[in-house]
Amino acid sequence: MAARKTYALDQCPLYKIASRKRLAQDVFNVDLPFLERLAANEGNFRVFTIKQGDKDRQVEVPKVVLERIHRRLFNLLERIEKPDYLHSGVRGRSYISNAKVHVGAVPLVKLDLKKFYPSVDGARVSRFFTGTMRCSPDVAALLTRLCTFENHVPTGSCVSQLLAFFAAKPLFDELHALAESAGVRDSCYVDDLTWSGHGATPAFLWAAKQVVHRHGFAHHKDRCFAAGDRKLVTGVMLEGNRIDKLVASLLPLMEKLTTGRTAALLSPTLDDPTDWRPVFDWTSVINLGGIVYVGLDALSDYEVAGAVGNSMFADLTSVAGGLYKFGPGRGLPGETRPRRIAIHADEFNELIGDEFIPLLNKAGGAGFQVTAYTQTWSDVEARIGSPAKAGQIAGNFNTLIMLRVKEVATAELLTDQLPQVQVVSTIVSSSVSDTNDPGEFTDFASRNEDRIAPESVRMLEPTDLVQLPKGQAFALIHGGRLHKIRMPLPSAEHDPLMPEGLAAIGQALRNRLDGPWNRPQEYEDRATEVEARRGE
Repeated sequence: MAARKTYALDQCPLYKIASRKRLAQDVFNVDLPFLERLAANEGNFRVFTIKQGDKDRQVEVPKVVLERIHRRLFNLLERIEKPDYLHSGVRGRSYISNAKVHVGAVPLVKLDLKKFYPSVDGARVSRFFTGTMRCSPDVAALLTRLCTFENHVPTGSCVSQLLAFFAAKPLFDELHALAESAGVRDSCYVDDLTWSGHGATPAFLWAAKQVVHRHGFAHHKDRCFAAGDRKLVTGVMLEGNRIDKLVASLLPLMEKLTTGRTAALLSPTLDDPTDWRPVFDWTSVINLGGIVYVGLDALSDYEVAGAVGNSMFADLTSVAGGLYKFGPGRGLPGETRPRRIAIHADEFNELIGDEFIPLLNKAGGAGFQVTAYTQTWSDVEARIGSPAKAGQIAGNFNTLIMLRVKEVATAELLTDQLPQVQVVSTIVSSSVSDTNDPGEFTDFASRNEDRIAPESVRMLEPTDLVQLPKGQAFALIHGGRLHKIRMPLPSAEHDPLMPEGLAAIGQALRNRLDGPWNRPQEYEDRATEVEARRGE
């Protein structure tokens, strides 16, 4: 499968934008007053601290509305062509590909940029928009206010990684030129800079430090390795045995899964009497008829979301196998009626892996019904890494409902399953002829005819789905029967029956259900106080 298309910097929709109104309407699809109010709002970020070793690290995460603006900017910056030395924020590259650049028995030097995101201040971001992107000063000022927190790149936004790189690109380009002049290999992963080769000497590292200081940055964690030394590059151990490499590459992810709030969710303390949360598994949830809502927060931490999602689906597949072989209620007294187990996976392209295929293929016999939601089928192919496996996933869904899509390949997923139909077209033909023979009684003759021409055409064209109005869809249901669906759009007026949000739905479930999922009232009050202190 082809990688996602990239474009030159001057082809980016942000390039040479001279009007704030055009920025708001054409790029973000909002009106200008809304965008200006958002930029002026000082409460756009949630700020909290996390533990990293012995230090506290402040994290600044944009709230929902600003997060959408940042996601749009990330999508635009991600598609800009990037240099080969960059391994962060680039599809198909990672901290592992960054380390692979330096495999071999050669000298290696490295350093980290100290407090990189806080060092990329608003002035650097503004220079990127005015100088590199050629935006007008007022457009650059508006974008800078939207993209920064307390005059620096925020530490917890999806756009921070790429925005910080482009804002500091003059530094990285000069370091790359220095590496080329010394004949060494170089790579950059966020703020980790690594060089290897026979020219990677302490003198070269000193020259690199001078470049870093000249651009107004600080450095730390600088190391020099001889050719025969074992080297740790972005968490991957080079020159060691395979176990060392595997363990070292897993350490960053394992640290995320076993520290902070993630650890409290995945590994609750079993002997803590003040922790009300039940330790449950999928079998107990199914037997109790429970409802589980899982928010993986893939936008903030893609790696953790993918790891937790894949392990969750692997566990569900194992449970489905047990239900298929032994039936429901195994080990319980009396007869247990089988339950239909409904799984709704939104943005499921962020979750799927090889574990998802057998769940779709065989779990139907265990009573599982999987409903998956995605924006384009290319997202699924990109995630799974194989068009054949993506086709295997698509073939295991019995029903396909497609609203308006923007990708023709996604629309063809439905239109290619439809038969061709015979369309009859009528052509009206008229002709007139005259004669110049004076002896003939007839002066002219006319002829009229209707010609009927049948032809085979597709029942639906991909453009029919691309141009669907809001609230309308086509669906293949019950063995491929095509249906046209029109859904009533909700009214803007307040509906007294509509819950205020997920919190209200959760509270209503707690009021109705009497079971281990209910949180005691004193913990509700304590949780409310904690959330209030967080400013949420």
